[in-house]
Amino acid sequence: SKPESLNKDINTAFNEGVASFDNTNRVLYFTQCNGPKGKENSCKIFSTQNEGNTWTEPTEVQIPNPDSAILGHPSITADGNRIYFATDMKGGFGGKDIWYSDKQGGSWSSPVNAGPKINTAGDEEFPFIHPSGTLYFSSTGRGGMGGFDIFFCDFEDGDWAEALNLKSPTNSAGDDFGFVLDENKEPYFSTAYSHKCIDELL
Repeated sequence: SKPESLNKDINTAFNEGVASFDNTNRVLYFTQCNGPKGKENSCKIFSTQNEGNTWTEPTEVQIPNPDSAILGHPSITADGNRIYFATDMKGGFGGKDIWYSDKQGGSWSSPVNAGPKINTAGDEEFPFIHPSGTLYFSSTGRGGMGGFDIFFCDFEDGDWAEALNLKSPTNSAGDDFGFVLDENKEPYFSTAYSHKCIDELL
């Protein structure tokens, strides 16, 4: 069907980006950059709740952020108690890293870096945590086929396993990112590598 915009409290004249639903499909987490009036130079994570035909006014997810770093690309776990996101917060491995924060009652814990099995000296962004516990993300720091490649990582015996490249035909010589799996395990992702580019290479 024809795409419909969510209400004006969510969508502004500026930048709203990567979004993630909890397992009830009622709470939406999303990235907002530049502030609702376009006067800010950062990105933050907001949440809004569906109430039938309307959405509540978005509120900032209060993840402790002493560095006033950019926070974005949220992905919430199935139980709604942990949120993964990308940030340039100090204490990472370089560039943008993937961090997470746990829900503690009505607040969120101090962010925890997802660690060296996931993060590198490059950029790690666009995390997607599957209900199975597998983390998918894009990285520029692990070699691969070019630009951002999509990787996945399983959580085993209390730690992340080695991240693996999804390879072709998912990854390409361009940027590949925004990977998600629906409930039927159908993958969706974005790519900056067009068929025109492929034709030119052939």
